[in-house]
Amino acid sequence: MLPQPRSANLEGPVSDGTKQGGIAPIVAFLLFLGGLVLPVLTWAFLLPQPLLFAAVGMELIALLLAASYWRRPLAKVTILLIAIFGLFFTWAGWNGFPSYPRRVRPTADWMKPLETTWTLETPGKPYSVQPVSDVQKNDQDSLRFETRPGEVWINHRFIPTFRAEVATEEYAPIHSVKWYAFSLQLPANFPSIPVKDSDDQWLCLAQWKFNEFFNGSTHKAGSRPGLHFGYRTRSTDHKNRFEIEVLHANPDARDGADAETVFKEKHFPLGKWNDFVVQAKWSDNQDGFVNIWWNGKQIVEYRGPVGYELTTGPEFKFGLYHSDSDQTLVAYFNQVKSGDTPQSVGFDPSAAARR
Repeated sequence: MLPQPRSANLEGPVSDGTKQGGIAPIVAFLLFLGGLVLPVLTWAFLLPQPLLFAAVGMELIALLLAASYWRRPLAKVTILLIAIFGLFFTWAGWNGFPSYPRRVRPTADWMKPLETTWTLETPGKPYSVQPVSDVQKNDQDSLRFETRPGEVWINHRFIPTFRAEVATEEYAPIHSVKWYAFSLQLPANFPSIPVKDSDDQWLCLAQWKFNEFFNGSTHKAGSRPGLHFGYRTRSTDHKNRFEIEVLHANPDARDGADAETVFKEKHFPLGKWNDFVVQAKWSDNQDGFVNIWWNGKQIVEYRGPVGYELTTGPEFKFGLYHSDSDQTLVAYFNQVKSGDTPQSVGFDPSAAARR
């Protein structure tokens, strides 16, 4: 009988995948699971980003260990799963991994929810969202938002969008009446939004977004905000307009919703604070309504359906969210508040002027 080939170190035969040590395939499988779960925990709980590289290392060790015992069933399963998820993450890397969120430490009282409920939807750059002290209101720092050409935020479904926003993650009860207040300043050199490729261009600065998946629904309408503030440049006349739109469900519409422009303004003041207060009843019935005050003057008094027939109302989101653009955009926000009464947002409707 021919002698078995021996390894280079002359300590034993070359492995044929049947090495002794029943615990090794189990360790390899556990390493695989750890390398799979660690990135999820890192993104979910904003753990240090180097842990993502640790996850890759765990997968490589698991692969090498399983390969040494490849004839064992659990080792085969581990190798197969690593191959499948390796192909998946290769595809994901080609298309773009979900954006890793950055922590922003509040420097003013009104920003304190950044430590609790508010989350960031940004490309993750240091300048995407940051507190600044050079632009203040009521002696309090502002949040500065910036987007640059080509930068995208990629969500957990691997969908890229052009945005740097704060999502408050505070969903209003359906059919409830809520109050919101925020101050917005666009710099004096804020660019126009040019028409690109013969399509309408848009910029959303504040929106009340319904979550169709959170509500157990996947209809198209729920993916659009029930109310939003922003700019729109239409390809028909190439003019910039500041617009406020109310949206509500309509099964006969192309995308399941009707949009009604309730306010238009050709010249939005730049380089100064604009204070907005919103009162809304989130109802898809005729008892819904929206009242909006701009710098103490009421500009919108809408009556009718607002939003969609869902089990939960919208969350408030603010910042920059826009169509593809070759412009760098900057916006400042301050004094963002919400509550059940006008007093909770520091507003007195009786002292406000009517349009």
